[in-house]
Amino acid sequence: MFRRLFKKRQKPSLRPLFLFLGLALTLVLAALLLQGLSSPRRSFLENAGAADYRSALQPKWLTNDQAVVRLPDLPQPSYVVGYSDGASSQAALVAWSQTDSRYEITGNLRFADMLSVAENYRDVPRLSDQAFDGAGQAIQATLKASGQPDLILFISRDGNGLKIDSLVDGGGQVVAAAFLQGSVSGGVDAFEVRDADNDGAPEAIWTERQLSGTGTLGSSWSTSVSAYQWAGGRFEFDKQLSWALTTDASLFPEPAKNTP
Repeated sequence: MFRRLFKKRQKPSLRPLFLFLGLALTLVLAALLLQGLSSPRRSFLENAGAADYRSALQPKWLTNDQAVVRLPDLPQPSYVVGYSDGASSQAALVAWSQTDSRYEITGNLRFADMLSVAENYRDVPRLSDQAFDGAGQAIQATLKASGQPDLILFISRDGNGLKIDSLVDGGGQVVAAAFLQGSVSGGVDAFEVRDADNDGAPEAIWTERQLSGTGTLGSSWSTSVSAYQWAGGRFEFDKQLSWALTTDASLFPEPAKNTP
């Protein structure tokens, strides 16, 4: 009797369960295969294009890797893209659209429309955001044209668009932050970004050298240096630093081989 009560029960077979799971998996794989065959095939570029800022650019635009600045916007970055349409140098702001889940052009800046001196510049501009900070402020745009000095502008994001940054000159006037670099009529201009006063923050330094006369000892040149501090979203003329740099350049001129 006790043997009957405590007799071991046989374990149920798992074979039907495995058969059921195998059949279900086969049906799922078959459904996925049929769906893949019925939907149109997309190339790698089509699949990756929606998540790439380049998908928003126009096919006719001429641009390159040196004409792109990445803005560290969160959660999705934005880009400032310099380009040429063959008629003028321009820049576009490309930002992520949460509504459409893709990159879109939200703003465009045609330099010739904002600054008449830029009319002759039609090549792809070179952009850099390392001039003053890495947050996309005061992006340096260098425009080049055959037979012309380089035109250096500074642009910033303005909401969903772009703007040319301004500066306060030595006379207190607010003008566009535009500098020339290279040979100009009667002289040569030079531009650089460096920490001229060793305060830990770089300045925009513009040096103008003009031929002032010739004599028995050769040509003489007058030098004027203008220094600008980046403050409050624009450049401001630093009178004291400009005077110190101009004095230094006058007392210690460049070697003759470097003079125009």
